[in-house]
Amino acid sequence: SPGIFNSASEFDEYRTMREHSFAGTLHQDLGFAKLTSITAYDKVSAQVFTDGDQTGLPILSGNLLSVYKTFTQEVQLQSQNDSKLDWIVGGFYMNAETDGRYQFSGALFGGGTVQIQTAIKTHSYAGFGQATYSLTDNTKLTAGIRYTTDNRRLTFFTASSSKRNSKPSWRLAIDHKLSPDVLAYASYSRGFKSGVFNATSPNRPPADPTSLDAYEVGLKS
Repeated sequence: SPGIFNSASEFDEYRTMREHSFAGTLHQDLGFAKLTSITAYDKVSAQVFTDGDQTGLPILSGNLLSVYKTFTQEVQLQSQNDSKLDWIVGGFYMNAETDGRYQFSGALFGGGTVQIQTAIKTHSYAGFGQATYSLTDNTKLTAGIRYTTDNRRLTFFTASSSKRNSKPSWRLAIDHKLSPDVLAYASYSRGFKSGVFNATSPNRPPADPTSLDAYEVGLKS
């Protein structure tokens, strides 16, 4: 059909989503340091009714139902504002679950219907620390490290497979005040993302973990 807002599908596609989120932060002054606890919960229910072939022919249609639940808890212990050594240490935990029911139909399936039921559960643990030290009144050095372990399990009907990834990541940075209004800085960071499963293609192997190295040099004024 002509026009960017016209559809050639044999039915009207739609997407519905409902989300509930709750979060709470607790601060406690311990005298020598500040303690912070961050708790969060999120639930998303989504349904997508889509025409996979995007034509007026009944070749492929999908009815996708997904429920995502995520709970996270982080605890931080941080130095006071007047400390010459600015530091933070903490731990992080995440429990995430994705439940999906996917129904496909059309000529690609002989006019019948195929149903896929999957669940992906993730447990993530991490410990981290970072410190910034004032070498001089105008120069600061920052070093930080984090170690993350992610455990993922895919359940496809009654079969299941799992994947575990653990890796450190870090950050090194230095900054110097050339004047009260000009700051020069340089940093090197490594990020990490664990491998994931594809819920809509559960027979495929999980993606490999990835690492990213980032270098930055700049001026702020």
